[in-house]
Amino acid sequence: PDHEPALAGAIADRSSDWISGASIADDVDVLVHDAQYFEDEYEDRIGWGHSSVADAVSFSRAVGARRLLLFHHEPRHTDGSLERLEARARSLVRRSEVQPTLAREGMVVELP
Repeated sequence: PDHEPALAGAIADRSSDWISGASIADDVDVLVHDAQYFEDEYEDRIGWGHSSVADAVSFSRAVGARRLLLFHHEPRHTDGSLERLEARARSLVRRSEVQPTLAREGMVVELP
């Protein structure tokens, strides 16, 4: 989703029944989710219509996504910033969960 499911509060603290957009993404093979900001950047941008990387990971966990592609990157982020964003996303997942990946121009995604 390219919206702000965390506007109502922390996603990790709610069941998927109370998370905006969760019903349309439930049990998806591939979730493409806005992850424009690091958590500290997001604090000053709540209400701008985008998500933090932590919220994207929490949302993917809540809906049981099997793959997570992070998109809608902050225009001011450098390639190095995006690599750190991807590393941050990966640090937030549990070993048994899917590994987040940055969506890239020209990327081809094979669906099962």
